[in-house]
Amino acid sequence: MKDERDPLLGGSDNSLDTNEQQHLLARPDLRSSPENMIVDVGHENDSLVPGSRDDPTYGSSVNETYDPSMHRTLEHPTTNLDTMIHLLKGNIGTGILAMPDAFKNAGLYVGLFGTLLMGVICTHCMHVLVKCSHELCRRLQVPSLNFAEVCHRSFESGPIGLRRYSTLVRNLINMFLVITQLGFCCVYFVFVAANIRLTCTFYYVLQDLPNTHTVKPFATWAQLPLYFGTAVYAFEGIGIVLPLENNMKTPEDFGGMTGVLNTGMVIVACLYTAVGFFGYLKYGEDVQGSITLNLPGDQFIAQLVRIMMALAIFFSYGLQFYVPISILSPSVKRRLHSEQAQLIGEYLMRVGLVVFTFLLAAMIPNLGAVISLVGAVSSSTLALIFPPLIEIVTFWPDGLGKRYWVLWKDIGIMMFGICGFVFGTYTSVAQIINPNLH
Repeated sequence: MKDERDPLLGGSDNSLDTNEQQHLLARPDLRSSPENMIVDVGHENDSLVPGSRDDPTYGSSVNETYDPSMHRTLEHPTTNLDTMIHLLKGNIGTGILAMPDAFKNAGLYVGLFGTLLMGVICTHCMHVLVKCSHELCRRLQVPSLNFAEVCHRSFESGPIGLRRYSTLVRNLINMFLVITQLGFCCVYFVFVAANIRLTCTFYYVLQDLPNTHTVKPFATWAQLPLYFGTAVYAFEGIGIVLPLENNMKTPEDFGGMTGVLNTGMVIVACLYTAVGFFGYLKYGEDVQGSITLNLPGDQFIAQLVRIMMALAIFFSYGLQFYVPISILSPSVKRRLHSEQAQLIGEYLMRVGLVVFTFLLAAMIPNLGAVISLVGAVSSSTLALIFPPLIEIVTFWPDGLGKRYWVLWKDIGIMMFGICGFVFGTYTSVAQIINPNLH
Protein backbone atom coordinates (compact mmCIF):
# COMPACT_ATOMS: atom_id res chain seq x y z
CA MET A 1 0.00 0.00 0.00
CA LYS A 2 2.88 2.32 0.76
CA ASP A 3 4.34 1.73 -2.72
CA GLU A 4 1.04 2.67 -4.30
CA ARG A 5 1.09 6.04 -2.55
CA ASP A 6 4.69 6.97 -3.37
CA PRO A 7 3.87 8.87 -6.60
CA LEU A 8 1.60 11.17 -4.62
CA LEU A 9 4.24 11.82 -2.00
CA GLY A 10 7.26 12.52 -4.15
CA GLY A 11 7.93 15.50 -6.39
CA SER A 12 5.66 18.42 -7.16
CA ASP A 13 2.21 18.33 -8.67
CA ASN A 14 1.59 20.98 -11.30
CA SER A 15 -2.15 20.87 -10.63
CA LEU A 16 -1.60 22.37 -7.18
CA ASP A 17 -0.69 25.99 -6.64
CA THR A 18 2.02 27.18 -4.25
CA ASN A 19 -0.51 27.81 -1.51
CA GLU A 20 -1.72 24.22 -1.67
CA GLN A 21 1.71 22.60 -1.98
CA GLN A 22 2.94 24.06 1.29
CA HIS A 23 0.20 22.12 3.08
CA LEU A 24 1.21 18.67 1.85
CA LEU A 25 3.01 18.00 5.10
CA ALA A 26 4.32 14.75 6.46
CA ARG A 27 1.85 12.71 8.44
CA PRO A 28 2.47 12.97 12.22
CA ASP A 29 3.99 9.92 13.90
CA LEU A 30 2.97 8.83 17.41
CA ARG A 31 6.56 7.85 18.06
CA SER A 32 7.93 11.27 17.14
CA SER A 33 8.57 14.23 19.40
CA PRO A 34 5.68 16.29 20.80
CA GLU A 35 6.47 19.12 18.43
CA ASN A 36 6.03 16.85 15.41
CA MET A 37 2.58 15.79 16.55
CA ILE A 38 1.20 19.29 15.93
CA VAL A 39 0.33 19.80 12.28
CA ASP A 40 1.16 23.31 11.13
CA VAL A 41 -1.51 24.47 8.73
CA GLY A 42 -0.54 28.15 8.82
CA HIS A 43 -2.68 31.00 7.49
CA GLU A 44 -2.88 32.75 10.85
CA ASN A 45 -2.61 36.19 9.30
CA ASP A 46 -4.14 35.69 5.85
CA SER A 47 -7.02 37.96 4.97
CA LEU A 48 -8.66 35.13 3.01
CA VAL A 49 -9.24 32.01 5.07
CA PRO A 50 -8.45 28.87 3.02
CA GLY A 51 -11.25 26.32 3.07
CA SER A 52 -13.87 28.93 3.97
CA ARG A 53 -16.88 29.73 1.85
CA ASP A 54 -15.08 32.92 0.73
CA ASP A 55 -12.26 30.86 -0.79
CA PRO A 56 -12.62 30.63 -4.60
CA THR A 57 -11.56 26.96 -4.44
CA TYR A 58 -14.37 26.08 -1.99
CA GLY A 59 -16.39 23.22 -3.51
CA SER A 60 -14.06 22.99 -6.54
CA SER A 61 -13.16 19.69 -8.18
CA VAL A 62 -9.66 19.93 -6.69
CA ASN A 63 -11.11 20.04 -3.18
CA GLU A 64 -13.72 17.37 -3.89
CA THR A 65 -11.17 14.83 -5.14
CA TYR A 66 -8.52 15.48 -2.49
CA ASP A 67 -8.04 12.43 -0.25
CA PRO A 68 -6.10 13.32 2.95
CA SER A 69 -5.05 9.72 3.62
CA MET A 70 -3.33 9.52 0.22
CA HIS A 71 -1.06 12.44 1.15
CA ARG A 72 0.15 11.06 4.48
CA THR A 73 3.56 9.52 5.06
CA LEU A 74 4.63 7.52 8.11
CA GLU A 75 7.83 5.78 9.03
CA HIS A 76 5.92 3.33 11.24
CA PRO A 77 2.25 3.09 10.20
CA THR A 78 0.06 1.06 12.52
CA THR A 79 -1.99 -1.95 11.47
CA ASN A 80 -5.67 -2.41 12.32
CA LEU A 81 -4.71 -4.65 15.25
CA ASP A 82 -2.15 -2.15 16.53
CA THR A 83 -4.76 0.60 16.37
CA MET A 84 -7.33 -1.57 18.16
CA ILE A 85 -4.88 -2.26 21.00
CA HIS A 86 -4.03 1.45 21.32
CA LEU A 87 -7.76 2.29 21.34
CA LEU A 88 -8.42 -0.22 24.12
CA LYS A 89 -5.43 1.03 26.14
CA GLY A 90 -6.56 4.62 25.72
CA ASN A 91 -10.08 3.89 26.98
CA ILE A 92 -9.57 1.22 29.63
CA GLY A 93 -7.84 2.77 32.63
CA THR A 94 -8.71 3.50 36.24
CA GLY A 95 -12.20 4.52 35.12
CA ILE A 96 -13.30 0.93 34.59
CA LEU A 97 -12.51 0.07 38.22
CA ALA A 98 -14.69 2.99 39.34
CA MET A 99 -17.74 1.76 37.42
CA PRO A 100 -19.25 -0.18 40.38
CA ASP A 101 -19.17 3.07 42.36
CA ALA A 102 -20.88 4.78 39.40
CA PHE A 103 -23.60 2.11 39.45
CA LYS A 104 -24.08 2.79 43.16
CA ASN A 105 -24.87 6.41 42.30
CA ALA A 106 -27.26 5.45 39.50
CA GLY A 107 -28.86 2.19 40.58
CA LEU A 108 -28.37 -1.27 39.07
CA TYR A 109 -30.62 -1.01 36.02
CA VAL A 110 -30.25 2.73 35.40
CA GLY A 111 -26.48 2.20 35.44
CA LEU A 112 -26.78 -0.80 33.11
CA PHE A 113 -28.71 0.96 30.37
CA GLY A 114 -27.14 4.36 31.06
CA THR A 115 -23.61 3.04 30.52
CA LEU A 116 -24.55 1.39 27.24
CA LEU A 117 -26.25 4.62 26.12
CA MET A 118 -23.20 6.64 27.18
CA GLY A 119 -21.02 4.31 25.11
CA VAL A 120 -23.20 4.84 22.04
CA ILE A 121 -23.17 8.64 22.42
CA CYS A 122 -19.41 8.86 23.05
CA THR A 123 -18.65 6.55 20.11
CA HIS A 124 -20.91 8.64 17.86
CA CYS A 125 -19.05 11.80 18.93
CA MET A 126 -15.75 10.12 18.03
CA HIS A 127 -17.13 9.38 14.55
CA VAL A 128 -18.28 13.00 14.27
CA LEU A 129 -14.79 14.25 15.15
CA VAL A 130 -13.17 12.01 12.53
CA LYS A 131 -15.74 13.06 9.88
CA CYS A 132 -15.13 16.76 10.55
CA SER A 133 -11.37 16.20 10.44
CA HIS A 134 -11.65 14.57 7.01
CA GLU A 135 -13.88 17.37 5.70
CA LEU A 136 -11.56 20.13 6.92
CA CYS A 137 -8.46 18.32 5.63
CA ARG A 138 -10.15 18.09 2.23
CA ARG A 139 -11.05 21.79 2.20
CA LEU A 140 -7.61 22.91 3.39
CA GLN A 141 -5.67 20.37 1.28
CA VAL A 142 -3.72 19.09 4.31
CA PRO A 143 -3.08 15.44 5.22
CA SER A 144 -4.10 15.52 8.88
CA LEU A 145 -5.21 17.71 11.80
CA ASN A 146 -5.21 17.17 15.56
CA PHE A 147 -8.18 17.76 17.89
CA ALA A 148 -7.36 21.40 18.66
CA GLU A 149 -6.65 22.21 15.00
CA VAL A 150 -9.93 20.63 13.87
CA CYS A 151 -11.80 22.92 16.26
CA HIS A 152 -9.70 25.93 15.27
CA ARG A 153 -10.09 25.40 11.52
CA SER A 154 -13.82 24.66 11.73
CA PHE A 155 -14.43 28.04 13.38
CA GLU A 156 -11.91 29.82 11.16
CA SER A 157 -13.62 28.61 7.97
CA GLY A 158 -17.16 28.61 9.38
CA PRO A 159 -19.81 31.33 9.66
CA ILE A 160 -18.29 34.84 9.64
CA GLY A 161 -19.62 35.71 13.10
CA LEU A 162 -17.75 32.79 14.69
CA ARG A 163 -14.35 33.21 13.02
CA ARG A 164 -13.09 35.63 15.65
CA TYR A 165 -13.38 32.82 18.23
CA SER A 166 -11.21 30.31 16.33
CA THR A 167 -8.09 30.89 18.46
CA LEU A 168 -10.15 30.93 21.66
CA VAL A 169 -11.73 27.52 21.01
CA ARG A 170 -8.36 26.03 20.08
CA ASN A 171 -6.91 27.24 23.38
CA LEU A 172 -9.96 25.89 25.23
CA ILE A 173 -9.46 22.45 23.68
CA ASN A 174 -5.79 22.43 24.70
CA MET A 175 -6.69 23.65 28.20
CA PHE A 176 -9.27 20.89 28.71
CA LEU A 177 -6.86 18.29 27.33
CA VAL A 178 -4.27 19.42 29.90
CA ILE A 179 -6.85 19.41 32.72
CA THR A 180 -8.10 15.97 31.73
CA GLN A 181 -4.68 14.36 31.51
CA LEU A 182 -3.43 15.99 34.74
CA GLY A 183 -6.67 14.84 36.35
CA PHE A 184 -5.86 11.30 35.27
CA CYS A 185 -2.41 11.72 36.84
CA CYS A 186 -4.00 12.87 40.14
CA VAL A 187 -6.23 9.81 40.11
CA TYR A 188 -3.19 7.63 39.50
CA PHE A 189 -1.49 9.00 42.62
CA VAL A 190 -4.66 8.48 44.67
CA PHE A 191 -5.06 5.00 43.28
CA VAL A 192 -1.50 3.93 44.04
CA ALA A 193 -1.59 5.45 47.52
CA ALA A 194 -4.92 3.77 48.33
CA ASN A 195 -4.10 0.39 47.28
CA ILE A 196 -3.14 -6.12 37.49
CA ARG A 197 -5.44 -7.75 36.44
CA LEU A 198 -9.18 -7.49 35.94
CA THR A 199 -9.40 -11.25 35.70
CA CYS A 200 -8.28 -11.63 39.32
CA THR A 201 -10.75 -8.94 40.39
CA PHE A 202 -13.57 -10.76 38.63
CA TYR A 203 -12.57 -13.90 40.53
CA TYR A 204 -13.76 -12.24 43.75
CA VAL A 205 -16.60 -10.20 42.28
CA LEU A 206 -18.35 -13.21 40.72
CA GLN A 207 -18.17 -15.39 43.84
CA ASP A 208 -21.43 -15.85 45.79
CA LEU A 209 -23.34 -13.12 43.96
CA PRO A 210 -26.45 -11.98 45.88
CA ASN A 211 -29.91 -11.59 44.35
CA THR A 212 -30.52 -8.44 42.30
CA HIS A 213 -33.24 -7.44 44.80
CA THR A 214 -30.52 -6.68 47.37
CA VAL A 215 -29.42 -3.52 45.51
CA LYS A 216 -31.31 -0.48 44.28
CA PRO A 217 -32.58 -0.47 40.68
CA PHE A 218 -32.46 3.35 40.85
CA ALA A 219 -30.51 5.41 43.39
CA THR A 220 -31.56 9.05 43.82
CA TRP A 221 -31.72 12.08 41.54
CA ALA A 222 -29.19 13.80 43.81
CA GLN A 223 -26.60 11.05 43.20
CA LEU A 224 -27.20 10.73 39.45
CA PRO A 225 -24.75 13.54 38.47
CA LEU A 226 -21.96 11.60 40.23
CA TYR A 227 -22.78 8.64 37.99
CA PHE A 228 -22.61 10.87 34.92
CA GLY A 229 -19.17 12.22 35.83
CA THR A 230 -17.70 8.78 36.51
CA ALA A 231 -19.23 7.23 33.38
CA VAL A 232 -17.95 10.01 31.11
CA TYR A 233 -14.54 9.82 32.80
CA ALA A 234 -14.42 6.12 31.98
CA PHE A 235 -14.90 6.81 28.26
CA GLU A 236 -11.68 8.78 28.27
CA GLY A 237 -10.35 8.08 24.77
CA ILE A 238 -11.66 11.03 22.71
CA GLY A 239 -8.22 12.68 22.70
CA ILE A 240 -6.49 9.72 21.02
CA VAL A 241 -9.02 9.11 18.23
CA LEU A 242 -7.49 11.44 15.61
CA PRO A 243 -3.83 10.48 16.30
CA LEU A 244 -4.79 6.81 15.92
CA GLU A 245 -6.67 7.36 12.66
CA ASN A 246 -3.92 9.61 11.30
CA ASN A 247 -1.28 6.94 11.94
CA MET A 248 -3.08 3.94 10.42
CA LYS A 249 -1.75 2.07 7.41
CA THR A 250 -5.35 1.68 6.20
CA PRO A 251 -7.31 4.62 7.71
CA GLU A 252 -10.37 3.67 5.65
CA ASP A 253 -10.81 0.72 8.06
CA PHE A 254 -11.13 2.99 11.10
CA GLY A 255 -14.78 3.98 10.59
CA GLY A 256 -17.76 2.02 9.35
CA MET A 257 -20.16 -0.31 11.13
CA THR A 258 -17.53 -3.03 11.63
CA GLY A 259 -14.51 -0.72 11.66
CA VAL A 260 -11.79 -0.49 14.27
CA LEU A 261 -13.50 2.30 16.22
CA ASN A 262 -16.88 0.60 16.57
CA THR A 263 -15.36 -2.80 17.35
CA GLY A 264 -13.07 -1.38 20.01
CA MET A 265 -15.75 0.76 21.63
CA VAL A 266 -18.23 -2.16 21.76
CA ILE A 267 -15.61 -4.12 23.72
CA VAL A 268 -14.97 -1.13 25.99
CA ALA A 269 -18.67 -0.48 26.66
CA CYS A 270 -19.34 -4.16 27.42
CA LEU A 271 -16.40 -4.32 29.84
CA TYR A 272 -17.49 -1.15 31.63
CA THR A 273 -21.05 -2.41 31.94
CA ALA A 274 -20.00 -5.84 33.19
CA VAL A 275 -17.59 -4.51 35.82
CA GLY A 276 -20.08 -1.91 37.01
CA PHE A 277 -23.06 -4.29 37.10
CA PHE A 278 -21.41 -7.23 38.86
CA GLY A 279 -19.23 -5.06 41.11
CA TYR A 280 -22.24 -3.16 42.47
CA LEU A 281 -24.32 -6.34 42.69
CA LYS A 282 -21.56 -8.00 44.73
CA TYR A 283 -20.73 -5.21 47.21
CA GLY A 284 -23.86 -3.04 47.10
CA GLU A 285 -23.70 0.22 49.04
CA ASP A 286 -20.29 -0.76 50.47
CA VAL A 287 -18.57 -0.54 47.08
CA GLN A 288 -15.48 1.73 47.08
CA GLY A 289 -14.23 4.32 44.59
CA SER A 290 -12.10 1.56 43.07
CA ILE A 291 -13.39 -2.01 43.14
CA THR A 292 -9.93 -3.30 44.11
CA LEU A 293 -10.34 -1.61 47.51
CA ASN A 294 -13.21 -4.02 48.23
CA LEU A 295 -11.06 -7.11 47.77
CA PRO A 296 -10.33 -9.06 50.98
CA GLY A 297 -7.17 -7.84 52.67
CA ASP A 298 -6.14 -11.16 54.20
CA GLN A 299 -5.77 -13.22 51.02
CA PHE A 300 -2.62 -13.51 48.93
CA ILE A 301 -4.33 -13.21 45.52
CA ALA A 302 -6.14 -10.05 46.58
CA GLN A 303 -2.92 -8.45 47.81
CA LEU A 304 -1.20 -9.47 44.58
CA VAL A 305 -3.98 -7.84 42.55
CA ARG A 306 -3.58 -4.57 44.47
CA ILE A 307 0.20 -4.51 44.04
CA MET A 308 0.13 -5.39 40.34
CA MET A 309 -2.65 -2.92 39.55
CA ALA A 310 -0.89 -0.16 41.48
CA LEU A 311 2.35 -0.81 39.57
CA ALA A 312 0.55 -0.89 36.22
CA ILE A 313 -1.22 2.41 36.88
CA PHE A 314 1.94 4.01 38.26
CA PHE A 315 3.96 3.11 35.16
CA SER A 316 1.15 4.52 32.99
CA TYR A 317 1.57 7.91 34.68
CA GLY A 318 4.22 8.98 32.17
CA LEU A 319 1.94 8.12 29.24
CA GLN A 320 -0.87 10.31 30.58
CA PHE A 321 1.67 13.03 31.45
CA TYR A 322 2.92 13.16 27.85
CA VAL A 323 -0.12 15.05 26.50
CA PRO A 324 -0.01 18.09 28.83
CA ILE A 325 3.76 18.31 28.43
CA SER A 326 3.47 18.27 24.62
CA ILE A 327 0.92 21.11 24.81
CA LEU A 328 2.68 23.26 27.42
CA SER A 329 6.30 22.69 26.38
CA PRO A 330 6.29 24.90 23.23
CA SER A 331 4.97 27.92 25.16
CA VAL A 332 7.74 27.50 27.75
CA LYS A 333 10.43 27.25 25.07
CA ARG A 334 9.18 30.38 23.30
CA ARG A 335 9.84 32.42 26.45
CA LEU A 336 13.42 31.14 26.82
CA HIS A 337 16.15 31.82 24.28
CA SER A 338 19.18 29.60 24.93
CA GLU A 339 19.00 25.84 24.49
CA GLN A 340 20.22 25.27 28.06
CA ALA A 341 17.55 27.59 29.48
CA GLN A 342 14.87 25.79 27.47
CA LEU A 343 16.03 22.42 28.80
CA ILE A 344 16.09 23.63 32.42
CA GLY A 345 12.72 25.32 31.97
CA GLU A 346 11.12 22.15 30.63
CA TYR A 347 12.55 20.05 33.48
CA LEU A 348 11.29 22.55 36.06
CA MET A 349 7.85 22.50 34.44
CA ARG A 350 7.77 18.68 34.53
CA VAL A 351 8.81 18.57 38.18
CA GLY A 352 6.33 21.30 39.09
CA LEU A 353 3.42 19.51 37.40
CA VAL A 354 4.27 16.19 39.07
CA VAL A 355 4.42 17.88 42.48
CA PHE A 356 1.17 19.73 41.71
CA THR A 357 -0.72 16.53 40.84
CA PHE A 358 0.70 14.80 43.91
CA LEU A 359 -0.32 17.62 46.27
CA LEU A 360 -3.77 17.83 44.70
CA ALA A 361 -4.24 14.10 45.12
CA ALA A 362 -3.01 14.27 48.73
CA MET A 363 -5.50 17.03 49.56
CA ILE A 364 -8.44 15.17 47.97
CA PRO A 365 -8.17 11.48 48.91
CA ASN A 366 -11.83 10.82 47.96
CA LEU A 367 -11.12 8.78 44.82
CA GLY A 368 -14.72 8.50 43.62
CA ALA A 369 -15.33 12.25 43.84
CA VAL A 370 -12.04 13.06 42.07
CA ILE A 371 -12.91 10.73 39.18
CA SER A 372 -16.41 12.20 38.92
CA LEU A 373 -15.08 15.79 39.00
CA VAL A 374 -12.50 15.19 36.24
CA GLY A 375 -15.16 13.48 34.14
CA ALA A 376 -17.77 16.21 34.66
CA VAL A 377 -15.41 19.14 34.00
CA SER A 378 -13.12 18.04 31.20
CA SER A 379 -14.19 14.69 29.79
CA SER A 380 -17.78 15.85 29.21
CA THR A 381 -16.50 18.98 27.43
CA LEU A 382 -14.12 17.10 25.14
CA ALA A 383 -16.33 14.06 24.50
CA LEU A 384 -19.88 15.47 24.46
CA ILE A 385 -19.83 19.24 23.88
CA PHE A 386 -17.09 20.11 21.39
CA PRO A 387 -17.56 17.31 18.77
CA PRO A 388 -21.22 18.18 17.99
CA LEU A 389 -20.37 21.90 18.11
CA ILE A 390 -17.57 21.33 15.60
CA GLU A 391 -19.97 19.42 13.33
CA ILE A 392 -22.51 22.27 13.37
CA VAL A 393 -19.87 24.91 12.56
CA THR A 394 -18.13 22.78 9.92
CA PHE A 395 -21.23 21.87 7.91
CA TRP A 396 -23.31 25.03 8.47
CA PRO A 397 -25.73 25.67 6.83
CA ASP A 398 -26.10 23.26 3.91
CA GLY A 399 -24.67 20.05 5.36
CA LEU A 400 -26.94 19.57 8.38
CA GLY A 401 -29.46 17.21 6.80
CA LYS A 402 -33.10 17.44 5.85
CA ARG A 403 -34.99 19.84 8.11
CA TYR A 404 -31.71 20.35 10.00
CA TRP A 405 -32.01 17.00 11.82
CA VAL A 406 -28.21 16.94 12.33
CA LEU A 407 -28.43 20.36 14.00
CA TRP A 408 -31.14 19.21 16.42
CA LYS A 409 -29.27 15.98 17.14
CA ASP A 410 -26.07 17.89 17.92
CA ILE A 411 -27.92 20.42 20.09
CA GLY A 412 -29.43 17.53 22.07
CA ILE A 413 -26.01 15.95 22.67
CA MET A 414 -24.53 19.32 23.68
CA MET A 415 -27.37 20.00 26.13
CA PHE A 416 -26.82 16.54 27.62
CA GLY A 417 -23.11 17.31 28.02
CA ILE A 418 -23.73 20.79 29.46
CA CYS A 419 -26.23 19.47 32.02
CA GLY A 420 -23.75 16.78 33.03
CA PHE A 421 -20.98 19.38 33.24
CA VAL A 422 -22.97 21.74 35.50
CA PHE A 423 -24.69 19.26 37.80
CA GLY A 424 -21.80 16.78 37.81
CA THR A 425 -19.28 19.46 38.77
CA TYR A 426 -21.51 20.88 41.51
CA THR A 427 -22.25 17.46 43.02
CA SER A 428 -18.61 16.31 42.81
CA VAL A 429 -17.29 19.45 44.51
CA ALA A 430 -19.95 19.10 47.22
CA GLN A 431 -18.91 15.46 47.69
CA ILE A 432 -15.24 16.45 48.03
CA ILE A 433 -16.07 19.14 50.60
CA ASN A 434 -18.43 16.86 52.52
CA PRO A 435 -17.68 13.15 51.85
CA ASN A 436 -20.73 12.09 53.89
CA LEU A 437 -23.10 13.98 51.59
CA HIS A 438 -25.53 11.76 49.65
